[in-house]
Amino acid sequence: MRRAAVAALLLAALALSGCGRQWTHPYIAGPRAEDKRFDTDSATCRAEADRAKESDRARVFEDCMTLQGWEKKD
Repeated sequence: MRRAAVAALLLAALALSGCGRQWTHPYIAGPRAEDKRFDTDSATCRAEADRAKESDRARVFEDCMTLQGWEKKD
């Protein structure tokens, strides 16, 4: 039973490790400051993307984030 619980925890950790944010800001040093700025900037960019045509929304969002100084993680 204990071995199954450890295996389940490891599997859950691996599954969640890919769920992190895909953007980084090279000029913001602290993770809390980056999180706060990401929330603000991504909300602004989502609002801008929502005003675009549906087929252009992803591109508009990414362009907006890039203009805010964010870079996509590899």
